[in-house]
Amino acid sequence: MAQGMGDYLEFLNEQVKDYQGDYQDIIATVPGYFALLTGVLDDSRFPAELRSVVNSALAYFISPFDFGEDEAVGAEGYVDDVYVCSLAVLKLREALDDHAVILDHWDGEEDPFLLSQRIIEALTEELGDGSIQLIRQYTGLDEV
Repeated sequence: MAQGMGDYLEFLNEQVKDYQGDYQDIIATVPGYFALLTGVLDDSRFPAELRSVVNSALAYFISPFDFGEDEAVGAEGYVDDVYVCSLAVLKLREALDDHAVILDHWDGEEDPFLLSQRIIEALTEELGDGSIQLIRQYTGLDEV
């Protein structure tokens, strides 16, 4: 992982480490999703044609343009970012024959594909249909 990405990962860890509140378990996955997505980009096994999926999720992740709730600040502001990362992971699951490249970059305890599906289900109501539609169109992940 490039130095800048490592610094950002450290920043994310600091942002979410002491968070307690709504969606605590989901928000705790923020650094893991970031590490996974940046990790596959550095992996020679990862197909070049899927880079746009990962780059789209990472661009949304760091973009100040956000579809989350305006009053969400700090760790709570990552809810929609985790939603986008989950969409990307599910899209990669569908596109890859061998999931090892994803699993090798995931350090969480729960299967990243099952976790992503659970997150999508949990956040669909929270974010609302309008925001979800905008997020999916904005990121190009609307086919998941």
